Amino acid sequence: MLRKLGTLILWVIAIFMLSSVTVFNPGQVTDWFVRLFNIRPSVPELKPVVISERDRQLRAVAESVSEADLRETVTTLTSMGSRVPGYPGHRAAFEYVKGQFEAIGLEDVTVETFEVTVPVDKGASLTVAGSGEEIKLHCLWPNHVQTPSLPGEGVTGSLLYVGRGSFEEMNGKPIEGSVAMMEFDCDQSFLNPRMLGAEAIIFYDSGSVSQGQALAKFLQVPVDVPRFWVEGDDAGRLLSMAKEGGSTVTLAARMDWEKVPAWNISARLSGDSSFITERQERRWTDETIVLSSFYDAISVVPAVAPGAENATGMAALLEVAKAMKANPPKYNVMFLANGAHFQGLAGVNDFLFRHSRESEHFRELIPDEEKIDFRLFIGFDLSSEIDQVASFSHGTYYNPNWATNNYENNLLAPYADKFDDYLEKIYPDEIRHVDAVAPPKRTWKNYMPIRLGFDSEAVKFVGKEGITLATPSSVRQYVDTPVDRVEFVNFANLRRQVQASTGMLLKAIEDPEFFRVSKLKLQDLGHSLAGRILWFERDVDFAIPRVPVPGAIVTYQQPGPVASCGGVRTLIVDKTVEGPRYVGDTSRGPLFGTRDQVEATGRFHFDIMRNRFANQIQAYELDDDGRIISAPDLGNEGDGKFPTTQGYGWWENEMMEVLFKCRSISVFEIIDSSYLSALDFMTVLNAGDTQPLEFGHCYLLNQSVKEGSVTRAAVAFSALDPITKEAEPLKILMSTGLFGVKYLLINAPDELLVNPVDKWDVDDKMLERSRGTGYNAGVIAYPSFQAAKDMWVIDDIRMKQLEQYGIKNSRLTKLHDAARESLLEARELLAAQDYEGFIAASRQAWGLEARGYPEVMSTANDTVRGIIFYFMLLLPFSFFAERLLFGFPDITRRIVGFAGIFVLFFLILRFVHPAFQLSGSPYIIFLAFVIMALGGIAMFIVISKFGQEVRKMKQASSGTYEADVGRLSATTAAIILGISNLRKRPLRTVLTAATLTLLTFTTLSFTSVQTSIKFYRLPRDNAPDYDGGLVRDRSWRGMQESVLNYLTSAFKGRASIVPRAWYLSQVRGERAYVNFTRLTEQTANLGTRDTYVDFDVGITTGKDSFVNGLLGLTANEPEITNVDKFLMSGRWFEPGEVDACILPNDLAELVGIFPEDAGTAKIEMLGRVFRVIGIVDSENFNKYKDLDDEKLTPVDTVKEKDDLADAQDQDPRVVAAAPIETFTHLESTNVMIVPYDFVRDIGGTLNSVAISNFRDDAGQPKANFVPDIEDFMTRVSLTMFVGYNGQVTVYSSIGSTSLSGLGALFIPILIAALIVLNTMMGAVYERFNEIGIYSAVGLAPNHIAALFMAEAAVFATLGAVFGYLIGQVLVLVLYERGLLGALELNYSSLSAISATLIVMATVFLSTLYPAKKAGDMAVPDVTRKWEFPDPEGDRWFFDFPFTVGGAEILGMYTYLTRVFESYGEGSVGDFVADHVRFTSSDLEGNPQYEINLTAWLAPYDLGISQEVELKAIPTGEFGIYRIEVVINRLSGDVASWKRINRGFLNVLRKRFLVWRTIPPELKHQYANEGQQILHGEAVETPA
Repeated sequence: MLRKLGTLILWVIAIFMLSSVTVFNPGQVTDWFVRLFNIRPSVPELKPVVISERDRQLRAVAESVSEADLRETVTTLTSMGSRVPGYPGHRAAFEYVKGQFEAIGLEDVTVETFEVTVPVDKGASLTVAGSGEEIKLHCLWPNHVQTPSLPGEGVTGSLLYVGRGSFEEMNGKPIEGSVAMMEFDCDQSFLNPRMLGAEAIIFYDSGSVSQGQALAKFLQVPVDVPRFWVEGDDAGRLLSMAKEGGSTVTLAARMDWEKVPAWNISARLSGDSSFITERQERRWTDETIVLSSFYDAISVVPAVAPGAENATGMAALLEVAKAMKANPPKYNVMFLANGAHFQGLAGVNDFLFRHSRESEHFRELIPDEEKIDFRLFIGFDLSSEIDQVASFSHGTYYNPNWATNNYENNLLAPYADKFDDYLEKIYPDEIRHVDAVAPPKRTWKNYMPIRLGFDSEAVKFVGKEGITLATPSSVRQYVDTPVDRVEFVNFANLRRQVQASTGMLLKAIEDPEFFRVSKLKLQDLGHSLAGRILWFERDVDFAIPRVPVPGAIVTYQQPGPVASCGGVRTLIVDKTVEGPRYVGDTSRGPLFGTRDQVEATGRFHFDIMRNRFANQIQAYELDDDGRIISAPDLGNEGDGKFPTTQGYGWWENEMMEVLFKCRSISVFEIIDSSYLSALDFMTVLNAGDTQPLEFGHCYLLNQSVKEGSVTRAAVAFSALDPITKEAEPLKILMSTGLFGVKYLLINAPDELLVNPVDKWDVDDKMLERSRGTGYNAGVIAYPSFQAAKDMWVIDDIRMKQLEQYGIKNSRLTKLHDAARESLLEARELLAAQDYEGFIAASRQAWGLEARGYPEVMSTANDTVRGIIFYFMLLLPFSFFAERLLFGFPDITRRIVGFAGIFVLFFLILRFVHPAFQLSGSPYIIFLAFVIMALGGIAMFIVISKFGQEVRKMKQASSGTYEADVGRLSATTAAIILGISNLRKRPLRTVLTAATLTLLTFTTLSFTSVQTSIKFYRLPRDNAPDYDGGLVRDRSWRGMQESVLNYLTSAFKGRASIVPRAWYLSQVRGERAYVNFTRLTEQTANLGTRDTYVDFDVGITTGKDSFVNGLLGLTANEPEITNVDKFLMSGRWFEPGEVDACILPNDLAELVGIFPEDAGTAKIEMLGRVFRVIGIVDSENFNKYKDLDDEKLTPVDTVKEKDDLADAQDQDPRVVAAAPIETFTHLESTNVMIVPYDFVRDIGGTLNSVAISNFRDDAGQPKANFVPDIEDFMTRVSLTMFVGYNGQVTVYSSIGSTSLSGLGALFIPILIAALIVLNTMMGAVYERFNEIGIYSAVGLAPNHIAALFMAEAAVFATLGAVFGYLIGQVLVLVLYERGLLGALELNYSSLSAISATLIVMATVFLSTLYPAKKAGDMAVPDVTRKWEFPDPEGDRWFFDFPFTVGGAEILGMYTYLTRVFESYGEGSVGDFVADHVRFTSSDLEGNPQYEINLTAWLAPYDLGISQEVELKAIPTGEFGIYRIEVVINRLSGDVASWKRINRGFLNVLRKRFLVWRTIPPELKHQYANEGQQILHGEAVETPA
C-alpha cells in the first residue's frame, strides 16, 4: 500500500512539474510559491571592505575633479569652431592642449606634425533672387570622395520644402531643377528629390538630429548629391521661403580634399627609479603607461563640428594629468593628445609608426632615440550619457564582424579586474566601473550598442597592449552631428566617470602588481603600402603607363558595412604628391620638370594599413568644380594588368594603379524589384553592347544579403572620347550573385514605348535601336521608370522577333502588357507632378517587366538550346545513317559519308529552325559541333592508342598475351553487328523507323511548355487576429528598407501599413543585454522584490534591470493588432514621439514602476531618458499571436541559433514552396516596447510589416482584398501571411515551368511500344539459329542482349531526328500559309528533349523483354549467371565454368602459369602470387595438369592469403578437360576472404577469355614451352 501511495505521489509531482513549464506560466508558478510560503530572496552577506588611509587620500583627489573644470575644458574646445583637421579650430585646440600640458607641469612636452587628407569646406552660400539676400550654407561630408562642390556659376532653382523627402510630400511641386529643403531626420530619403531632378539638398535641424541620421547622410559610393546644412536663424528664414514657394535661389559651394597638418602632443611624468621589490629584479621605470585621448572633433557637417561629446575624453585626460602631477606616479607615464582621431585613427597610427612597433622589420627602421616601448596604452573615449566608465579591449573599427578575440581578453582582462578592485576600495558602495573586457555572463558587445572605433585597436594591431576607457551602453546621440553642443553634455555623469578613472589610475600607477608576468604576446599585423597613380597616355608610351597623376585622392575602405564607427571614418584617404607630369624644360610650363621631380609626382603612402585583408585601392582625380574627372581603369589595360586590389604581403608593399579620364554617372534605387534587396554586381557596356576598353564603377559588394540599412546607389565612370573629349554614353546592368539582370539602364527610345512597332517591322536595325544608346554622364533621373521602360522596350522587340517565327509565351505577354499600362500611367502621373503615384506605377511596371525580362532572354536561349540538343543527336544519327545507307568498308569513305549526312541535316535545320535566326552567328554553332566532334574523336584515338601501348609494354615485360575482353569492347562489337543486321532487313527497318518518326512528331505536337506565376498557397491552422497581410522573412532575417518603401508605394492610401523593428545582439546566436535604470522616485512598495540579486551587476535595490531586446512599434500599430487593449494603464505612442517607452508590468515591477506610474515614471537607457507612458499586461501580450502564429516580440536568437544559421545560404527560389518553420520568441518580460524610429536610428532592423484595413477607391472598407495582394505578389518574390475569412494562408510567388499535353500521349506511346515489341520479338524468334551461332563463337548472353538493344538505339535515334525534322518543316509550312490558327509553335528545349526522351525510353523499354528472351535463348539449359558454392570451412572446392579441348590445354596452362608469375612481388594488381608451380600427372592414361600458387589478395591490409590449386582434369569424353579450383584459406577473416575472392576469380575468368583470342601460332608456342617446363628445360618467354 505504501509503495502504491509513494508511486502516486511521485506521479503527481512529475505531472505538476511538467505542467508548470508547459501548461502554466513558469513565472506565475514561481510567484505563487513565493506568496504561498512567504519566500524572501536571500542576499549574500558581503564582507566589509577595508579602506586604507591611502585609499581615502586617493578618493579625495578623485573627488576634487569638479564639474566646473570639466565644463571649462569642454566649453573652451567647443568654442574654437570646427576642430576637424584643416579648419582653424583644430590648430586652436592643439595649441590649447599643448598649453594645458605645459601649465600642468608635464615633462618633455613634444609636438609631432603629420599630414592627413580631409575635405575642407571653402564656403557655400545661397543667394535669393530679387532681394540679393545671401545666406551661409555648409557642405556635408563627401559621398566617398565626391564632394558637394558646385560648378563655378553655381546652380539656380526654385526653393521648395519637401519635409522628410517622401514622394507624397513632394506631390504637386516642380522638383526637377529645384533646390529641396528637408528635415535632417529623413534617413536616406534625401535621394528621392535628387532622383526626381533636384539640383541640391539643404538640411535643417527639425529637432531630431542624431548620429544615426548623420550616418545616413553620406554614402560609401561617390554619387553626385550636393548636400548642405543651414544653421539657426538662417534656417528659419529659408524654411519660411521654402514653404511659401516661388523663391528662386542660386547656390555656390566649394569643398576640396586637402592634405593638411595635424599634431600629436606628448608629455611625460617620470616614475620612481627604485626597485619595485626587495629582490631588485624590476624597477618602476622599466614600465611605461601611455594615457591618451584626442582633441579633434567630427561632424557630418565638417565646418560645423563643435564636438562637445568628442571633447569629454580630452577633459578627462587633462584632469588625470593634474591628479598625477600632484600625486607622482611610480611607473613612467606618457600623456598623448592626438589629432585626426576621426580620420581613420590617423593620430595614434602616426605615433605608433614613428615610435612603437613589435615587428622587427619596422623596429629596425625606428631610430633608437625615437623608440617608445610602453607596456600598456590606455585611451579615453568618453560620452556624458552614462555615469559609468568601462574598460574595453575590443572595438569595431578593426573588428567589423563583432568577433571576440579570447586571446586578447586573456591578456588584458587582468587590467579590468584590477580597476574593479581599485574602485571597490575607493568607492566601496558604488558601481562606477564596468568590466567590458571579460564581463561575467555577458560579452563586451552588450555594452557597445553602436559601432565604435578606439585608438587602442590600432595599438593592439601592431602588437602592443591597449585598452580603452569608454562610456558603456551609450548610443552617443549627438556625436558626428552639427548640434553636438555643450548644452547637451551631462557634466554630472562626466564628472563621475572622470572621478572613477582618476581614482583607479592613481591606484594603478603605484601598484607593484599592476603588471603581471605573462608569456602572452600580441602579433604585429601592420604593414605599409606605397604606390604611384598613373595615366596611360599612348603618345608618351604606347605600352606602359608613365604619366603621373598629381593631387589624386587615393582611398581604401576599411572592412565593414558603415562609413563611420562612432564618427571615426572608415574611408582611409591620402593625396598623391603634386608636381610636374612630363620630363622636359621647366620653361615650357608647370607640367614639365626634371626626371626626379616627375618620379616623385603621383606617389602616395599609407604608413600602417588598417587591416590585414586584401584592399581595393581606389584613386580619383577631381577638378575645381568637384567633379570626378579620373577614376580607376577596370579594363584589361588597367586593373587587368595593374590590379587595384592589393593583398596582405610583405611588411612594405608597393603597387601601381592606372586611372583614365572620365565622367561619372550616378545611379539610384539599385533594388532587385522582385526580392526587394539591394543589387551588388554591375556590368558596364558601351553603345555597341561590348565592354569598353576603359571603364570603371563603384558600388558596395554583398549588399543583397545584408540586413538593415544599405546604400541604394552606385556610380559608373565613362571614358572621354579622344576626339570630342565628351564622355561616351554607357549602358548599366546590375544584378546579384544569385539571380540574373534585375536593373537595366540602356536609354531605349521612348517612342517604342508610346508607339510599339508591329512584329513584321522588327529587323536587325530595329533590334539595334531597341538596345538603346546608353546614358550620358550626370545623374540618371527617374531611375525606376527608366529601368522599367528600358526593359520593356528591349523585351517588346525581342518578343516580336520571336513571334515572327511563331514563338509566343502567353504569360510573358500578359506581364508585358500590364507593365506597359503601368508605364503609360506613370508618364501621366509624372506630368501631373503626382510623384507618389508615379513611383508606385513605375515600381509596379518594373516589377512586372523584371519578372518577364529573364524569360524573354531564356525563351530565345531555350530555342537555341533545343537545336543544340538535336545537334548532339546528329552525331550518332549520322553514324547510324551511314552504316545503314552506305556501309562503306573504307574508313575514308566512311568518314566522308558521316560528314555528308551531318552537313545535310545541318543545312535543313539551318533554314527551318528559328534558332539560327535568333543566334547572331548561326554557323558558329556548326563549327562548335565540328570542333567538339573532332576533339572527341581525337581523344578517343589517343586513349585507345595509349591503351594498346600499355598492353604491349605489359605483354613485353611479363611474357603474357594481353587483349581487351571488357564489357565495353564486347558491347561495341555487338552494336556494330546489330547495325549490320538491320541492313539485312531493310523493309522492317524502314517501317519501324517510320513508326518511331511518327511517334516523335506526335509527341512534339501534343506537348507544350507552360510558364506561369505560381502562387504557393500554404494553409495554416491558426485563426487570424485581423484580416490583412504580414510580410517578413521566412527565417526572420532583417529586411531592407526597400521592402517597406515598395509596400508603401503599392498600398498607401488603400490600406494601413505598420512596420516593426527589433534591436538585438549584433551577432546572431548571442544574447543582448540592454540595461536601464529607473530615474524617478519609487511610489509603492516592491514587496518580496524589494531586494534581489542580479548576478550580472551585483546586488541592486529594485532600480536597475535589463531586457534582451527592444521591440520598435509605431503609433499606428493599434489600428491593425489592437495591442493597446493590453495596456493596464497609460497610453500608446503618439505620432513623432521618440523618447517614450511601454513596459510589461512584471518588468516594470522589477524596477519599482507600477501601473499608476504610467506617464510620470522615467528610465534611463542607452544614454537617453525615456518616459514610461504605458504599462502593458505582460501575460496577455505574451499570448498574442500575429498572422504567422508567432509573438510580436523578437526571436530568441540564442535558442534558434542553428536554424537561423542554416537559413543564411538558402536559395529563396527553392524554399518558396517549403513549409514555414516556427521560431521561439523572447518572453515579453525580457522585451521593452519603444518607438519604431528610435530602434531604426540606433541600428535596429526592420523585421516585419503588417498591412490591414484595406479600402476601395472611394475610401470604403474593402471586403475582398486578396486580389490586391495577389497583384502585388505577382511582381515580387516575398513571403506574405494573409488572413482572410478566418483562415491564414502563406503566399509566395515564383515563376514555374511545366509540360502540358502529356496525358494525350498515352495511346500513341502504347501503340508505338507494342509495334516495337512485336517487331523485336519477331526478330528474336526469326534469328534463333543466328543467336545460337553467336553463342557458339563465344558471345555471352548479355552481349547477345546488347545486340538487340543496339538495334533499338538505332531505331530511337533515327526516329527522334527524323520526327523532329519532319515536324519542324511541316509546321513551318503550315505557319507560313496561315493554317495554324491560334496554335503556337513549340521550339522549347524542354519540350524537344522531353519528346526525344519519351520516344527513346519507349523504344528501349519495349526492347528489354525481347533482349532478355534472346539472352535466354543463347543458354537455354543452364543458369545464365554462375554462382559460387559456399566453402566448407577454410576449403573452397568447385568446378570453374569453362571447358578446354585437349589440344589446347597444355598451351593454356602454360599461359596461365606465365600470367600468375607476372603477378609476383612488386606488381600492382588484384593479387600477388608466389611459389607458382606448373606440374602434370597421369590420370587413367591421360595427362592431368595442375598449377599451384600462394596468393595474397588486395586490399592487402585485410591480410588475406590463400593457397590455390588449379587442376585441368580430363573428362574422358571427346578430349575435353574440366577445370577444378581448390582454394585453402591461410589468413584473413572468412567473410572478407569470400568477398574478395570474387575479384580474384573474375581476373582468372578474363584470362580464360583472353586465351580464346590468342593467335594459333602463339598458342603453339605456349604448348611447346609447356613441354619444356614439364621436362625441366630452360625456356624463353614467348613474345
